[in-house]
Amino acid sequence: MSFDPTDDDFGVSPWLYPGRPAHTSGVLTGDRFVALDASPDGLEAVLRGTGEAPLSRRTIVVAIGSNASPAVMHRKFSTRSVSTTIPFLTGTVTNIAVGHSAHVSRPGYVPAAPFHSPGSCTPVVASLLDRAQLRALDETEPTYTRVEMERDRSRLTLDRAKAPAVYALYVSRRGLLALDGRHPTPLTTQDEVLPLLYQYMTSDSRGHDLQRVMRRLARDESLRELVRSRLRAAGLVAPSGLGGEDAEIGAS
Repeated sequence: MSFDPTDDDFGVSPWLYPGRPAHTSGVLTGDRFVALDASPDGLEAVLRGTGEAPLSRRTIVVAIGSNASPAVMHRKFSTRSVSTTIPFLTGTVTNIAVGHSAHVSRPGYVPAAPFHSPGSCTPVVASLLDRAQLRALDETEPTYTRVEMERDRSRLTLDRAKAPAVYALYVSRRGLLALDGRHPTPLTTQDEVLPLLYQYMTSDSRGHDLQRVMRRLARDESLRELVRSRLRAAGLVAPSGLGGEDAEIGAS
């Protein structure tokens, strides 16, 4: 299956966030996303055929938000001159749900972030990254902390692979958007979440269409910071329960 590396470019179209996730387990290689067959060693066979690092030398990273998109990951790695051969596996995680980070990203969207949710079972996409890819991905997540999740806190079940004892997860340093003042607001679309934040922007942000507001946020770092500080002042930021936040968020 071919894919277009120009898809899911949120620098151009932030309103499309979080983009299109991998629809099935497979391997991104070159300009193709190759779905895995049903054989037990299908993934290892694909990696051997590409000459890339085997599974034993890769870290499992659960994607929250746009990192589930092959196009996004291809763009992140190709611009940093690391391999764009990336296995993606579908699966589920327990005790984790997804909301919004309590900030506006540089391209102008409100990004996704995980939080502790006892009893939840959330569908996810996980990527399996070699060391160079993992370092490159860390560079693209300046407002997130990569944490290790052990099986006794959250169990990851994967298609075509054994459940790992540990997996990696990026946790927002900004805390979680909690519009009721108590609990993280569940992940929704940009055209639903951004209008809820207009009151925390300047008055002339109201009444404009979504795309115009997002372009303005992308241009104006001070406006993005104003939103973040007003959310915090209004008590609308909750800790993730997973660690990794700014100290003042984790202590709230």
